[in-house]
Amino acid sequence: MFTVVLAAFLSLAQAPPPALTGRVVFANVPVPGAVVTAARGAKTVTATTDDGGVFQLAALDPGTWTVRVEMRGFAALSRDVIVPPAGPVDPMLTMQALKIEQCHDLLQQLAEVPDAARLQIIGAGMAGSVHYVPWLLEQMVSDHHIDRTRIFVTGLSAGGAMTLAMLASYPEVFAAGAVIAGLPYGTATNAQEAMRGMFKAPPKSSRELGDLVREASPNTAVWPRLSVWHGSADQTVKPSNAGEIIKQWLDVHGLPLNPMSEQIVDGQSRQVWWNTEGKTVIESFTIADMAHGTPLSSLGCGIAGPFMIDAGISSSDHIAKFFGLNELRLRRQLKRLSDEFRFSLPREKLYAPPQSRRASLAGCER
Repeated sequence: MFTVVLAAFLSLAQAPPPALTGRVVFANVPVPGAVVTAARGAKTVTATTDDGGVFQLAALDPGTWTVRVEMRGFAALSRDVIVPPAGPVDPMLTMQALKIEQCHDLLQQLAEVPDAARLQIIGAGMAGSVHYVPWLLEQMVSDHHIDRTRIFVTGLSAGGAMTLAMLASYPEVFAAGAVIAGLPYGTATNAQEAMRGMFKAPPKSSRELGDLVREASPNTAVWPRLSVWHGSADQTVKPSNAGEIIKQWLDVHGLPLNPMSEQIVDGQSRQVWWNTEGKTVIESFTIADMAHGTPLSSLGCGIAGPFMIDAGISSSDHIAKFFGLNELRLRRQLKRLSDEFRFSLPREKLYAPPQSRRASLAGCER
C-alpha cells in the first residue's frame, strides 16, 4: 500500500497563502523522490519528497486543487483536495504499487537506462516492496541463461529482513537464503515495530511465527533452505532474533526445536537440522563476541571495514558451501591436484599400465 498523508497548515494571517504539507509512504516506509503536483486552473505547484518522504506545496490559494503523486514503480494517483481559507485539512490518499503484470513495461524502460541510474531508480522507486524483485530476476534469467534452480538471496540487518521477506513471499523462486543479523518475517509491519524488534524479539510461539510465513504463501509445500548468522555481542539487532528466526523456519519445515547436530566450525558454534532425506535445510552460526556485521576471515578472503568484522570465519565462504555454489570450484581443485600428481610422478609410473595409473589418481582424489 502506497499511502500519502496530506495536511494543510494555514497561516492565521492573510498572507502568505496557505501551504499544503504532507508525507509519502509505502507500507509505512517513507518514500523519497516522489513528485507531488498540485494543479488548479492554469496554476501548478510541484514538490519532491525528501529523505523522510515529506513534501510541501507552498502558496496555494484557498479552493479545490488536484493533487497528483508520481513515482516510478507505483501507480500514479490524482485526487481533489480542498484547501480552506482557514483551518487545517487532513485528507488521506492511498496508492498502490504497480501490479506484477504491469512491471514488464517498467523493465523495458529500465533496460534503456544506464546502469548507475537504473540502480538509483530501483532503489528509490521500489523500496519497501518485494514484488518487483522476481521480475528483475526473470530479466536476469532470460538475459544470462541462469539456472532457475540455483537462485539464492542473502542480506545483512535490514537486508536480512528483506531476505526473509523474499523467501516467504516467493519460495518458488529461491532455492535457499542466508540471513545475517536479521529479524523474523512478519514480526514488524512498520518502522516503530522494527525498532522495537531489534532491541527485543517479540514473544511468539513457533506456530505463530510459522503462520506468518505460511500466510504469505499459503499454497507452498516446499520451502527454501536457510542459513542464519548472528553475533553474540550484537547490540544493534539483539541475538535473540536469530533464535526467533530459527523457530519460525523450523516450524515451516516441520522440524523439531532441538538441533540434530552441534559442532564447532572455525572456532564458532554451528547447529544443523536436516530433512527426512538427510539434506541440511537449516543451519545456525553463533559468532562469539561479534558485534553487528558480517563475519569474515582475513586469513581467507575479505578485508575488515564498517560492518565487515574479522571474526576468523568467513560467512560468505560457508554460505556458498550451504548454497552448493562451491561444488564446481571443488571439482576444478581436484582436477588440478590430480594433474599435478600425475605430472609429478616418475616417468616409469607415468607410463604405467592404465589400470595402475587410475588407481594412483583415485588415491589422490580420495
